[in-house]
Amino acid sequence: MALKPKRIIFYCLLAIWLAVWFFIGFCIWNDSSGQIARDKKFIENKINPHIALVNSFRVKYNRLPTVKEFNYINGTSVNDLADTDYIRDDKSVPDEIRSRVKNWSWTNNYVIAVWRGEWWEYYLSKNNTYITNRYSKTDALIGLLVCMGIGISPLVLNVFFRRTRLYAYFVSKSATFGCL
Repeated sequence: MALKPKRIIFYCLLAIWLAVWFFIGFCIWNDSSGQIARDKKFIENKINPHIALVNSFRVKYNRLPTVKEFNYINGTSVNDLADTDYIRDDKSVPDEIRSRVKNWSWTNNYVIAVWRGEWWEYYLSKNNTYITNRYSKTDALIGLLVCMGIGISPLVLNVFFRRTRLYAYFVSKSATFGCL
């Protein structure tokens, strides 16, 4: 039983579809080590210097700096400091972390928020916690499996469709129109 040309084209397109989605999934999985390293480097280079600045101020003056002092020590004005926020009160806390800083005493605690380019990453002083995207190898594996699932779905649907009564119905209908 030879395959019809339309069936051959279908299977070629299906193979291309599978290859594209497997390639995308593999790229996601393969880049995960680099993304994890970039995340650690961002914390070390962008967040930790601000934490060190606040801690050295605390040691020297026995209190936390005000927002104005923080900006002055950083050597920038408020307008120039677009990628970093030093938060010292409830009014300035973004909604996404409000529940984590609920009922804080702001006299001894602070939040540092740094813009990552697409999202904010935070440091909470009270419990010495970083709130970042926390990308891991598990996330990469899930991305790979999702892409593989998307790639395989037309094949699974094709097999399911061919094994049901719907296939016979559509074949009979399309035969009358000369589609298959």
